[in-house]
Amino acid sequence: MNENKKNRGLIVLVVILVLALVATSGYIVYDKFIAKEEVEEKNEDNKKGEDVKEKLEVTDVSFSNTLEALSKYTYEQNREDGYHSFTAQELLEIVAKDLVNSDFEYIGEEAISGWNRKVYQLSYQTLIDKLKQYFSSDVEFTPSDIVNGQGAVLPNVNFGDGSGMAISSYDNTTGTYQVYFGGVGGTSGPKPQINERKVMDAYRLGDKIYVTEKAIYYTSSSSNYTNFIYNIYSHPNQNDLVDTLNFQGDTISSQSISVDNYLDRAATISYVFSKDNNQYVFSSSKIS
Repeated sequence: MNENKKNRGLIVLVVILVLALVATSGYIVYDKFIAKEEVEEKNEDNKKGEDVKEKLEVTDVSFSNTLEALSKYTYEQNREDGYHSFTAQELLEIVAKDLVNSDFEYIGEEAISGWNRKVYQLSYQTLIDKLKQYFSSDVEFTPSDIVNGQGAVLPNVNFGDGSGMAISSYDNTTGTYQVYFGGVGGTSGPKPQINERKVMDAYRLGDKIYVTEKAIYYTSSSSNYTNFIYNIYSHPNQNDLVDTLNFQGDTISSQSISVDNYLDRAATISYVFSKDNNQYVFSSSKIS
């Protein structure tokens, strides 16, 4: 009988050890595989919820065409409110290079300021459609703000009278301008080759592209076109002199000034481009 009790005790002990082994094995399986899998899935979910910073080439076409089109206007001023940061005249000038002959309809001759002018119609909507290449899809301006203003130079338009477009009137009913053309041109003195700005960095994060550009600013003066003095600044307000360069008139055309020589002190222009209708458009720029 004592022997039976011993056997039963041994059996109970074996059963306890087996259950303990099973429990331990189950923990190991959970810890090594199931728990690990849960952590990996959680990390993957976190990655999906986070925006990944993607470095871009500084010439990436998703933003470079817009940056180039607006570069004249972002060089010296902060433009922190999209198209609202630009005047109607500036918006006209921005799209001037995109206008072509087929955007105009000839309507006849008219006496303007004592001259017989060939007059054409240009649709306000045409200007808006071309601006949407660079700005958000809600871009607009007051149509009458560019009437009898400075006009614009249209390099890809010429009807024989020249590529300088003047706007004489706007018809609110038809949404069209009456415009005419004249010659443009001018001369300037000799100067060095100047590279005043350079795109340094670009990356995409979420639905935005961030671009950094370095820029220098300068003034020039001359004495009878024989001696030229260029003062180089690190800000458009010209309160931080970086360098002074002297050039002789007979060799100035072969000289150069480059932002590459002043990157450590040059201004930084920071751009933001936002996604709108599956393209990136100008959102803001700031000089620091």
